[in-house]
Amino acid sequence: MTKGLRNLPEPSGLEAKALARIGATPGMRLACQIYPTAEISVMPLLAADARATDGMVHAGLEGSERLITVMFVDLRASTALGEAIRPLYPQYSP
Repeated sequence: MTKGLRNLPEPSGLEAKALARIGATPGMRLACQIYPTAEISVMPLLAADARATDGMVHAGLEGSERLITVMFVDLRASTALGEAIRPLYPQYSP
């Protein structure tokens, strides 16, 4: 679900059991078991003609948490420097 998850009640009953059985990630809900009373946006994880075994294949949509390093470098007068450097391959320059 991409929007409106907070507007839904917590999974209960059959939905909670099914989500536990498939090892669903937090925020994943079963569209056939919820009754929205406010606007929501969803992202289907399987095609309409998918088989049950297709749900066991990890396609990357479930996401992952990773440690990353982001480095930002700002060179003084880099615009002028970039404009002054001649292209290595002149035939590809704009």
